[in-house]
Amino acid sequence: MDDQGNVALTIEALRCKALKAKAGSAEGALDELLYQLNWEPKPLEKRPAHEVIPIQHAAELGVRMQPVADRLAIERDWSDQFHRSEPLASAIAGHLARATLITLGWDPRAPLPSDAQVLFDRLGIASRHRRFFGQLLEIVREFGGFEEADGSAATECLAAERLSSRLLEEFPECGAVVDVLRHFSERLDAILTDAVDARQVLFAPEAMASWVRFFVELPWFDFYNSVVADTIASALEKIPPDKRLRVLEIGAGTGGT
Repeated sequence: MDDQGNVALTIEALRCKALKAKAGSAEGALDELLYQLNWEPKPLEKRPAHEVIPIQHAAELGVRMQPVADRLAIERDWSDQFHRSEPLASAIAGHLARATLITLGWDPRAPLPSDAQVLFDRLGIASRHRRFFGQLLEIVREFGGFEEADGSAATECLAAERLSSRLLEEFPECGAVVDVLRHFSERLDAILTDAVDARQVLFAPEAMASWVRFFVELPWFDFYNSVVADTIASALEKIPPDKRLRVLEIGAGTGGT
């Protein structure tokens, strides 16, 4: 329930299971149940050289994995698809970005101010989205004025739909890209003004199927995930199989890798 007494979350068909912690390891058992861990600074322990886990250096891995990446790129044949489909996807994003700015009150017939802060204040953008808004302006600047720039957000959305149809016709594997762009752009104005939390939009139940397709069906994600998997396996090949490892991904986004 929220502060007003309204139902905020309903869970159906919930099943609970009692977990028996091993004697003397209750704290460790609870740690394993947590999805998010809090990392705190700790002095590096000095360990004997023979106890250090032999992970290959990044430079060595790069030399070793480059032929693997080249082979996978040829086998998957994704590079040409990406370079031909990316301009269409970027143009769709450009139209949708313009539609969002127009919805917020921007006049497309007026030039974008050199100082983003001017438009930031005028459109009522939330302070925590300052950097994201600046990136959105860069997208609009990069693609400049469109033929359909008549001041209507609806016209920009119509242009995006026409390009989406073309992208799907020429590159059916990019369906997930179109789905994500459509879904996110529908609430982008509300996200920028903090009327809605971006996570509620990005990870809404109806969006999860699109995210699965995004990370599974797109040839370039399949390629990079394969390279990452092969690289980690190569880096750890000298480690005994009974050793327990933890991997910290710095800069993780959706956890799709």
